[in-house]
Amino acid sequence: MRPRVLIIAGPTGVGKSEAAVLSAEELDGEIISADSRQVYRGLEIGTAAPGRELLQRVPHHLVSTRDPRQSWSAGDLALTDGLFEEPPADPGERERVRAGLEARLREEGVEALWTDLAALDPAWAEGLAALDPAWAEGIPATDTQRVIRGLEIHALHGVPLTELQQNQECEPFCDADWTQVLLERDRDLLYRRLNERVTALFDEGWPEEAYRLRSDGVPVDAPGLTGLGYDLLYRHLDGELSREETIEGIRKEHRNYAKRQLTWFRNFDAHRVRLGPDDGPEQTAARILTCWRN
Repeated sequence: MRPRVLIIAGPTGVGKSEAAVLSAEELDGEIISADSRQVYRGLEIGTAAPGRELLQRVPHHLVSTRDPRQSWSAGDLALTDGLFEEPPADPGERERVRAGLEARLREEGVEALWTDLAALDPAWAEGLAALDPAWAEGIPATDTQRVIRGLEIHALHGVPLTELQQNQECEPFCDADWTQVLLERDRDLLYRRLNERVTALFDEGWPEEAYRLRSDGVPVDAPGLTGLGYDLLYRHLDGELSREETIEGIRKEHRNYAKRQLTWFRNFDAHRVRLGPDDGPEQTAARILTCWRN
């Protein structure tokens, strides 16, 4: 019997997290987060990550697991947490390899990663295109994170990433039956929810969270802080922006981000669930489960 996977998608602020927990409880399932910022530790308020109560009710994966100074991409997601089981590797060696690749990227640009890495390893003289042509063919030339990931895997294990993937068992996801549900709300309602959420996050201690991050030495350009709001919060901490200016600036960033997401979701192949102003987590979960069962 083929396994089934439920995907709950939608723009930021539409109401996915709690509805996902209710759905998972009904289905006796677990949640794999695909949020590119909730994966980072120490950003739980600013990313509106599931709180302790939700995390205790249903097992979650890829929430608060990564240092905000580390890069994270869809390529890393595909290699993590049961989607792809990478063989063990020495953490120190991994850091050395990645640091060398990132330094080369900064100094000479992404083209050097494709063509000539002999200075890092003589076996890499022809770059990623020769080491793993199948992986190279499937990614854009400018996708630096996935280029580095392919080279890192080859350096650590001596074989192309695609070869490791082919040797893995496909279960539980590759051969699954997928049910995709897209949550939608009227644009004005969504924007109003986002404005209210930013205010709520401030009241919950978002500026204090940013202060702790900076005190721990996390720079504003760290990979985990490239999400919405932290650049403005750091400026707020420096006295450049008032609380009101910071809130309004972050609200604008959230609205613009949601607008881009709505455009992307226009061609998303999924069951579309239109939510009204009175639809909370329980009603949302009920409609998600109707799509699952039908």
